[in-house]
Amino acid sequence: MEEILRPTGLDMPRWRVLMALHQDRVASVSEIAAHTIEKLPTMTKIIQRMEVDGLVLRQPRPSKERVMEVVLTDQGQIAGDEAWRSAAKLYEQAFAGMNAEEIDHLNALLKRVAENLSGPVPASVESLSTPTLTGD
Repeated sequence: MEEILRPTGLDMPRWRVLMALHQDRVASVSEIAAHTIEKLPTMTKIIQRMEVDGLVLRQPRPSKERVMEVVLTDQGQIAGDEAWRSAAKLYEQAFAGMNAEEIDHLNALLKRVAENLSGPVPASVESLSTPTLTGD
């Protein structure tokens, strides 16, 4: 994915932000951080760099001035659209030969894995011994 994004001038963190803003064009910094599974301080730095690049603007949310929201600029929309077109080719390759039901099933499984990893480690997993590697 990084190779595909390189000609667009985007890196993976910027790509994630643009995709988080793709539909609604506005979200809070914390909403973007949660959506992209990134720590808030790291996301704040990414968004600050994107603002310098002219891809987004930060402004207080009208209903809650303590909440900083990120707005996709026209330049950000163009960059996101270009990156999306580039990434679509990779997605077509990755999902070749799969029907919609299979892709939905895969997404559901991946969602469960992500949910499992975001919660506490169950006791049944903590009690497993760590496998050792042998020289055989």
